Amino acid sequence: MTIYLLKKTHAKTGLMYLCKTVQNPFKYKGSGKDWLPHLRQYGDDHYTEIIQECQSKEEFKYWGKYYSLLWNIVNAQDDFGNKIWANKKIEGGDGGSRPNPSPETRAKRSASARATWASKSPEIIAEHSAKIQATRLKWTPEERANLSANLSAAMRASTKHSAAMRARRISSLP
Repeated sequence: MTIYLLKKTHAKTGLMYLCKTVQNPFKYKGSGKDWLPHLRQYGDDHYTEIIQECQSKEEFKYWGKYYSLLWNIVNAQDDFGNKIWANKKIEGGDGGSRPNPSPETRAKRSASARATWASKSPEIIAEHSAKIQATRLKWTPEERANLSANLSAAMRASTKHSAAMRARRISSLP
């Protein structure tokens, strides 16, 4: 599978965006939080350059970081203080994933969700539950097994990552 490292340049404004895709690089628009609103505001007219064609994630990470640092895509500004690049972080091919939310953030989200559902009528809640159940009934045994395996793998990876982070924090204590 080829992983493309792309440089998108908006035709009207000159704003640039470094990104990754495994799709057709000339049809892929990009997905950045600053890039997509820019396209909505100024139009989809942009140029695409293929900077690198990579054959592995490791190779992509190397070149993504290389060009990100070379062009200073996170902080570069023009003479007037405007951002030159629409990137918020170094391109590593991870889609801009964020660390797990803090316990306080999780508690706020949970309280908000509970309040939202508490305000719904029993009929709406029943309708929602029925839709979810109908979707689950459509899953084949193979889909259920695949979903279960993927969730189990994600839980193992998350647990391993959390244990490593705890060990790192503990070892750094005075």
